[in-house]
Amino acid sequence: MEFDLMIRFAFYIVLFSGLLSCSLLSKQGIVGQLDWVSGNQMPGPDKMPPTRQGVMREVQIYELLNLNDVEIEGAFIRKVNKPIVKTTFSDKNGLFKVNLPSGAYSILIKVEGGLFANQFDQNNNIQHVIVKEKGFSRVTIKINYKAAY
Repeated sequence: MEFDLMIRFAFYIVLFSGLLSCSLLSKQGIVGQLDWVSGNQMPGPDKMPPTRQGVMREVQIYELLNLNDVEIEGAFIRKVNKPIVKTTFSDKNGLFKVNLPSGAYSILIKVEGGLFANQFDQNNNIQHVIVKEKGFSRVTIKINYKAAY
């Protein structure tokens, strides 16, 4: 009887520690907005300012990618030479949230032509996002390969 009680106690300790680590992880990551932009974006006297149009898409998160880590064809990334860390989907308004450990990541968006990213830093890192402990990094990504500026 006493052994059974010890087994139950150990089970609850393991369960509680697992829940605690999950709750800590859920307090950091990336919160994002995907906006679809297409057509003529040139300013003009008769032109209304563009409105935000959220879009549903698959969002792929990788460890920080550099241009050397991918194969590009035209406007799209055709192959990534690193594994995906996490995949999620934006909702109909373009919003997504993903829990991640602290670190440096790249965000690629799956579109009909391949994978899309349009932000590169001075070191050729692709769609660079840093996740810090106990915080969410906020990003807005304009999917604009069908836009003219």
